[in-house]
Amino acid sequence: MQLEQTGWIARLSPRQLAAVDLLFKGLTYREISETLRISLFTVRSHLHSAYKRLEVKSRGQAVAKILRESSQNPGAPENGQIGRLSFPGATQTTWSNRRGFTLIELLVVIAIIAILASILMPVLSAARRRADEIYCINNLKEMASADIMYVQDNKVYIQPSASRYLGANSEWLGTVLDNTTSGQNVLMCPAATVPAPLSVVNQFNLAGNVGSQVQAGTASYCYIRGGLTGGTSGLTNVSCSYMANGWLYVNPTANPEGQGDGEGFEGSGGYPADPGLYYPTESSLTLPANTPLFFDGTWCDCWPLEADAPAKNLFTGTLGEGAAHEGLEMGRMTITRHAINAGAADQNHQKTWNIAAPVGATDMCFADGHAQVVKMTYAIYSYNWHRKWGVYVSVKPGIPQ
Repeated sequence: MQLEQTGWIARLSPRQLAAVDLLFKGLTYREISETLRISLFTVRSHLHSAYKRLEVKSRGQAVAKILRESSQNPGAPENGQIGRLSFPGATQTTWSNRRGFTLIELLVVIAIIAILASILMPVLSAARRRADEIYCINNLKEMASADIMYVQDNKVYIQPSASRYLGANSEWLGTVLDNTTSGQNVLMCPAATVPAPLSVVNQFNLAGNVGSQVQAGTASYCYIRGGLTGGTSGLTNVSCSYMANGWLYVNPTANPEGQGDGEGFEGSGGYPADPGLYYPTESSLTLPANTPLFFDGTWCDCWPLEADAPAKNLFTGTLGEGAAHEGLEMGRMTITRHAINAGAADQNHQKTWNIAAPVGATDMCFADGHAQVVKMTYAIYSYNWHRKWGVYVSVKPGIPQ
């Protein structure tokens, strides 16, 4: 809206009017400089001269004086419209004329964001994997506590037997759930909470799969134990991420030395049929801190022997190799569920492990109740998986000579 060139307006030069006009429209000194194509010094000089002619010292005082004098002018703009004044000789520059980002500036910003994302994503992924490890270890500690309480009451470790909650055919899973308060969540590692999809089942020929009732797991998928009957839960199958050390399965009433549920494994791989490999009672377990109870795995249980070779496929374990169990029991738990991305697990690892290779880790709890992250190296052969570990020295071990 045009104001008459009287009063304070008459005292300003065209350049001063232009500078004041742009300042009232919200432009900075630098933007006024670019718009009028004058130096910052000249802008400051014009505004200083304009303030002096208006007999004010600041922009706020100038606005107040404009409003006061404009209220006496019938054609003046209303309060709040000072930014739209049109002074004689002033430019018609509006907000639409303000300078935006150039293409190069935008590309630089995008590049910086991409660089920051590439730096942060591995850190966030590592933090997520670490959180999964901690949650998994807590599950295993709770399962170990349940097993320890069970052996104190029953004089044997948790066995594959019927349970109240899951009924028959639940192996050890139902007994653990009968002796904990966390429900089925305690059976699930957060890094492997869902069964493998059909595409993965077919790709790796996962052993034992018959639809949704029985299916092996992998490093990043849980397994399914089916055929359940008679439990209070009413379930016909249950998912789980962990497996048990089968050498703790015994029936001391049938054999004083203990006879395992996996009868015959003690006579495989060149070993004599010695039931003394089992742990029949709590007192028979002399190195509890070095005897694994439960751990990440691809099925319910395993019976490791010194001569067993580790899995070649660290994503599926030996259950994905389509071979008989004999000589491959250790491979059922040699998977890379933790420490590295399970999806990047080596699927063609050598039987003689490369100790320097980034093969990941598994979580494991022991008979004394502690749990820890165990790197997938030859160190797993140093644990006392069965009662006479290392006694039959004539058997070639699965570790470097």
